[in-house]
Amino acid sequence: MTTSSPNLLQGRRVARKFALLALYQLEASRGSLPAKVAEYKSLTSLIRSSAQTLVLHAQDDIEAAADLFKSVSEQIMTAEFEHPTNLNSSFDAPQVAVPLPSTQDTLHSLDKCLLACEWVWNVLAVPQMLVHLEDQHVEDYATHMISCVCEHNDALTEKLEAYTADWKTDRLIKMDRLILKLALAEILYEDDLDYGVSVNEAVELAKAYSLPESYKFINGVLGKIVQDLKNPPAEAAEASPLEEEVRITEIEA
Repeated sequence: MTTSSPNLLQGRRVARKFALLALYQLEASRGSLPAKVAEYKSLTSLIRSSAQTLVLHAQDDIEAAADLFKSVSEQIMTAEFEHPTNLNSSFDAPQVAVPLPSTQDTLHSLDKCLLACEWVWNVLAVPQMLVHLEDQHVEDYATHMISCVCEHNDALTEKLEAYTADWKTDRLIKMDRLILKLALAEILYEDDLDYGVSVNEAVELAKAYSLPESYKFINGVLGKIVQDLKNPPAEAAEASPLEEEVRITEIEA
């Protein structure tokens, strides 16, 4: 069954973020995820603490965005100042506009500005997320997912290692590993969500909290898992002889 309520979808989206940050803190403080999580009140405190982490992350993003805009501005100002038109003018002559540098340099600068805008946009969502934390459903779902990941951690690790080729899960970036486990816990143990929802949400978490290319890796791993869940390899192998028999029968006929 697909969860279709916009409010429920938004609430769960926020809950996943808090759950992910709480899992990150939990693993960082212990060195590994516990088999069983602490009592409910302790988990609630952990989720509240993840909200503070989110605020600090937002502050870092604002500072990084400001630095990026500043560097682009300085790059353009330098290009104007060092252009022969201005260098060869008299000392008291005003600066004049000059042609932009190469298209590649300009596009690179624009990419930096777009990245900074994306960081600022993410920051604008933080106050709304903090408001959602007052929603009991958000807190309950975050708590539920933290418990689910911890309870099934060994099974999730085993499942992921079967799909990450030569990469053992303990060699993955911690944030990538936790995003994968959070999404896989939903895929395997939640009955009211389409697989695609969990995959898409994992991709968005990776874009927001992990390395720039991580979302591609996460999308690829979860995509393979979902594909096999919908069409188990064993069933496909069993179907092949039957299809071959039908094909031969048709040829003989």
